[in-house]
Amino acid sequence: MEFTQMWGNRPLTDNWRSSDRGFQEAANSEGSNSIDEKTAPEDENTPASITTNLPDRATLLNQIPNSPEIRKEMLVEMEEAYFNLGKLLYFDLKQPEKSIEYLQALIEKYPETLKKPEAYYTLFLATKDLNKNAGKYALLLNQEFPDSQFTKSINNPEKVSGSQANLASGENYKIAYGYFQERRYEEAKNIVRQTLNEYPLTKNTDRLLLLDIMITGQLEPLDTYKTRLRTYLQQTKEEELLDFAEKLLKAVSEDEGNAPVPNTEATDKKEVASDISVDLPDDPNVQSPYKENLNQTHIFILPMNTTVAEKASDLTAALESFHNSNFSSERLRTGTISLGRDTTILIISPFSNSEKSLAYKETFLNSFNNDSLTEEIKNSSFVISIENFQQLNKRKDIEEYRSFYKKAY
Repeated sequence: MEFTQMWGNRPLTDNWRSSDRGFQEAANSEGSNSIDEKTAPEDENTPASITTNLPDRATLLNQIPNSPEIRKEMLVEMEEAYFNLGKLLYFDLKQPEKSIEYLQALIEKYPETLKKPEAYYTLFLATKDLNKNAGKYALLLNQEFPDSQFTKSINNPEKVSGSQANLASGENYKIAYGYFQERRYEEAKNIVRQTLNEYPLTKNTDRLLLLDIMITGQLEPLDTYKTRLRTYLQQTKEEELLDFAEKLLKAVSEDEGNAPVPNTEATDKKEVASDISVDLPDDPNVQSPYKENLNQTHIFILPMNTTVAEKASDLTAALESFHNSNFSSERLRTGTISLGRDTTILIISPFSNSEKSLAYKETFLNSFNNDSLTEEIKNSSFVISIENFQQLNKRKDIEEYRSFYKKAY
């Protein structure tokens, strides 16, 4: 009663005035909580359970590649990664500085890489774009790889390239391969090597190089033939050619001592031609991106090397005069656009359908003459529908369209 009168309804507890009281209550509260935690089931996501689930040291060590075979395989993959990323950054992503970084790393880390000539070539292009010392890589190519196609391309910047070079080198390939089938190996070799010098980098370069190796197999020692095949397998990218080269190498490697150089004349000529000819057989599972639409509006295309286009300053005026004389009622328009680094296409439009565009092409081939245009350039012209031109402008592969063009027109 006396306590109540003095202190009110305050609970009667020990040490109620002490500053430690709050601490004691907190401790008691924590104690009760800890009991609850001990009795509660452990959550799988608690730090303790996560730590328990981590792999032990032995498991982690076992996952580190330690056999020579696996390490070698990983080094090859890293080499490919540096090379492919360097090319991707330059040619596709237009980032020459980053490209230089990765390609220089490739050469430093893998000084014996077989990809060095192409790496030097890409470094030459990238440093040239940045107005840096591109001559350094031109010099390295000439010193280390004087016979490389990349060296020849740098040393002969005025050589014809693009679609015209593809067309000319393809025709030469057919001639050389015909000589090879007739066992006229020296003549075949001369045409192949002349073509590789004249058109160093085209879509037919890998085919020409493989044919040159096949000629080597007939004219030079077996070891030279096998060495060139092995190098080729490391450098080419076309699946059909890789498969054929592997068959050739296998034929001379199964019996190192006695196997003769494969006589491709004894092979079914049709089979050999389908494997390495310029016009590889169509894959029925691959659908062409181009569609036959002969009644659609068409345009006339004249592809040429960019250097030739830049020098042909009077070409547009000459065409306007040609149109006024021969197609005055058609209201034809003339223009040019770039289709890749080395190719410019001259466009003449519009034609209401394929028939009218082909009639224009025939008149153009027979009647139009200009000092800027050789007959070869004129004959490389073609017509294309508006819809298909959108695909061509996107894909930038004239030879792919030509395959369709030959069938559709």
